[in-house]
Amino acid sequence: MLIFYGFVFIIVVEFFGLGRHYIPGLDSLTGLLSLSLFAYIIFKYGIKEVLEKKQAKLLAFFVFLTGFAVIHGLISEYALRYFIQQVGYLILFVLAYYFLDDVKKLRLYFVVFVLVHAALSIINANKYFATVREGAFKAGYFLADGNDFGWAMVISVGFAIYIYSTEKKFIFKVIYASAFFLIVFAVLGTQSRGAAIALGSSIFYYWFMVSKKKFLGIIFIITALIVVVAYAPMQYTQRLSTISSYEEDGSAMGRIKAWGTAVEMAVDHPVLGVGAGSFNSAYGRLYRKSSDPVRWISTHSIYFKTLAEYGFPGLYILLMLIYSTWKLNRTSSIKLQTMSHNTGVTYLLPEAVNTSLIGFATAGLFLGGINYPHVFLIIAISLRIHKFVEDAASDLENNQQEFNVVVNKHD
Repeated sequence: MLIFYGFVFIIVVEFFGLGRHYIPGLDSLTGLLSLSLFAYIIFKYGIKEVLEKKQAKLLAFFVFLTGFAVIHGLISEYALRYFIQQVGYLILFVLAYYFLDDVKKLRLYFVVFVLVHAALSIINANKYFATVREGAFKAGYFLADGNDFGWAMVISVGFAIYIYSTEKKFIFKVIYASAFFLIVFAVLGTQSRGAAIALGSSIFYYWFMVSKKKFLGIIFIITALIVVVAYAPMQYTQRLSTISSYEEDGSAMGRIKAWGTAVEMAVDHPVLGVGAGSFNSAYGRLYRKSSDPVRWISTHSIYFKTLAEYGFPGLYILLMLIYSTWKLNRTSSIKLQTMSHNTGVTYLLPEAVNTSLIGFATAGLFLGGINYPHVFLIIAISLRIHKFVEDAASDLENNQQEFNVVVNKHD
């Protein structure tokens, strides 16, 4: 159990940005801890089990493509930086799969993850609904931008719903409900339109696909909309209104310009793309037209970024990772609902992860953080949950066979 706490400690440090903002040198310590835990797993378990999974193979190949971009990419230094980060996240993926090996540990991980994000929402409250959206958020480096901060908050929503829905003690239900609303407030406070759309899609998915209390869900959604319209600052509602009138918004038109350029790059480099991390440089050096107002732009989309930097095979891998993980969780959920006996796992668990996955995938339409740890962790958790389900089904089958043997003997 102590080793499990070491893994949780790494997550807290990474997402909270403890080494970045509070304790100098802590990031080096957690890096060493990650490698030590990874070595422990290799010597005690081996990693053959997880590497046999389809999603693990896709992730590993995606990281390989990033490393290969050091050779062929436009800016080798950027590809190398991405590669080192992704190798670290691949190690985190393995750690999550092996250390979240029972439902209690997974639930504790969810609790810590949600509370960390709730705490971050409080710490950064002074930046919400700002007239001018600028300055870094106080969190892990991949949460420093307001859009990315809102994105991460959306990803934690599914976990928050799960721990609240499965909690029996009143005091803890109050704590988890408070954390949920703090997270939702943080999403809205960043004024990120992409995060707001992702939040809506996550909650809609849970209401439509998971919740058995559809009427209460409608009341909650309508109430939330009324509160937002009534109390949100005018600049926030004006910013959201630009979603439907994107032609008049410079930021939105910049994204469309970047997406079009990403397609051009993919057409020119269909197999390998321009190289991991090289979209901005490729645009400024090779694709910027004289009429364009700026030299450097970002894709603001994990899909177009992957298309431009990894080519069509890279985009296929990304889409397959998201789809196959969603499908895996749906399969787990359906199997759990058909099991008549208590398995110790509720169907809400894989659906909660899918709720977070929907938030990740939707926000990814408008935000470019493909090089963040979220998808690695979500996939690892999904694979582990599916193993819970397979083990539970196997136990039920064995018990049934033993029961049949006993009955036959008595007959």
